[in-house]
Amino acid sequence: MLMKVKKTLLFGLMAATLLAFATEASGATVQWILGMEGPSSWTVNPTNPTSNDLVGFSGPTDQVYDNYWVGEVSGGGSPNIIIDSENYTIELWFEPPPPTDIPTLWDPVCGLQGEFGPLDEGNWTFFCDNPVALFSISFQVIPEPCMLSLIAFSSLALIRRKHRNP
Repeated sequence: MLMKVKKTLLFGLMAATLLAFATEASGATVQWILGMEGPSSWTVNPTNPTSNDLVGFSGPTDQVYDNYWVGEVSGGGSPNIIIDSENYTIELWFEPPPPTDIPTLWDPVCGLQGEFGPLDEGNWTFFCDNPVALFSISFQVIPEPCMLSLIAFSSLALIRRKHRNP
């Protein structure tokens, strides 16, 4: 019986170790929201992500633009994300230069959306200082519940159950 418990605990430890190393590296995407009516305010989702979550975001621009090109010319470049892990900030900024290929079609855009993360646990600020999308949101990244604790708790419960019902 003791050997079975040791094997169960060893398997649990190996599974927890594999899960701990399977998280994605920090990355980010940004895209224009098509249409005439976008979100009413800037948000992140989930509002209190864990250190393993990707964080989605969306928000309005200062006006509806005829197409993405007009929005990028107004912002001074293409929308991009900078993640500063030392200062716990995520900046939405417009990377110069503005686009030069001029589309002639009317395809209105009314906001920006995307995702970033996973992020280290701590208090973060997501912001943009550009008048095209001026905002600042503070949020907290909480630690992911430790898989090892869950496995250990499950193993103890199993041991107690087997001990009571031989």
